Amino acid sequence: MAQDMQMQAFIENYLAAEYALWVMAHTEPSDERFFAAAETFEALYFGPDLYSDISRPRHLDTEQFTHFRGLLAAKQKRLLYCVQEEPGLGRAVIGSVDAGSTQRFELLRIRMLQGKPKIVSSYLTNFDGTFSYSGGEDAGETLPDPC
Repeated sequence: MAQDMQMQAFIENYLAAEYALWVMAHTEPSDERFFAAAETFEALYFGPDLYSDISRPRHLDTEQFTHFRGLLAAKQKRLLYCVQEEPGLGRAVIGSVDAGSTQRFELLRIRMLQGKPKIVSSYLTNFDGTFSYSGGEDAGETLPDPC
């Protein structure tokens, strides 16, 4: 039961940190501070075969950065649909970052690595109740929705 709560807390913290980093990508003028924060985020939440898709073009001038920052309105903190656990492994289904989206979009597999939960693979929705392999540890090309 304690590990269930740890997985749930890990995913909730991940979603909050992901959104905060996404906001930072669009509001922090310093490339160096943003990329340092992104490296810290990835080290905290991802296993060795995965990384964040949060990106930002490097070396934007003021006009380009202002335009890029305008994209912020289209994003939201992702919804968490469920967290399921089996011995040594957790699965979480989360939504999209698109504002207004209510689709189950991504299935994350979480494994305890060196005593800490880490996201080890990602599967993206097929919009039919299954998810297809996207990256990280390969547990099979297609996985069913665990919710």
